Amino acid sequence: MLKPIRILMGAMMAGCAGIPAWADDSALCLDKQVRACTRLIESGKYDQMDRAILFADRGIAYDAKGEFDQAIADFSEAVRLDPRNVIAFSARGAAYQSKGKPDQSIADESEALRINPRYAMALNHRGVAHEAKGEHEQAIADETDAIRINPTFAEAFSSRGFIHQAKGEFDLAIADYSEAIRIDPKLANAFYNRGLVSEKKGDIAAALADYQSYQRLAPNDPDVSIAIARVSKHKARE
Repeated sequence: MLKPIRILMGAMMAGCAGIPAWADDSALCLDKQVRACTRLIESGKYDQMDRAILFADRGIAYDAKGEFDQAIADFSEAVRLDPRNVIAFSARGAAYQSKGKPDQSIADESEALRINPRYAMALNHRGVAHEAKGEHEQAIADETDAIRINPTFAEAFSSRGFIHQAKGEFDLAIADYSEAIRIDPKLANAFYNRGLVSEKKGDIAAALADYQSYQRLAPNDPDVSIAIARVSKHKARE
């Protein structure tokens, strides 16, 4: 089973580090702690633009907890307060995608890109949403644009590899997964999905190596134990 494209949120923190600290909550808010963000929001110490940043940060904190409805509510408040908050639009688009709503995701990522056409994260997210709709060519175009803007964007390479894999373009998929892994050797899903491609191509040794690498990074995923057993049995018959 393909490991889904991972929505990248950690690098999107809107930046309450730029807001004056109050009772050390700004650092905690950046560390994705909902209660710290809430204390800052309710402190009455910040103007409208800073409150937009704080709502975006708390939305990201909720998203990290898998509480997507609360995240969307905070991102919506952030863009109400600051209609040019690119991060809030893109993060809300990612949250919509996590809820299985690719059309809403595409709309938000497109708005983020209207404000900042070079925001690679929004291109990556929109590519994921297009792929969820089976719109492979639009997805590849977005991921390719993200890579053009940021050639070290490992997630975009992995996402494009996922799309090539879904299209049966296995050599292109392996090339993209390999580049993603070169950039970020801890990108677990890229190892697993590259292992699947290698297995389909009959390269059992390469598949086993990738599954084992994935297992070291994600030891609690039962799928990888099944995959390792499967390819090990095949290798024993060779």
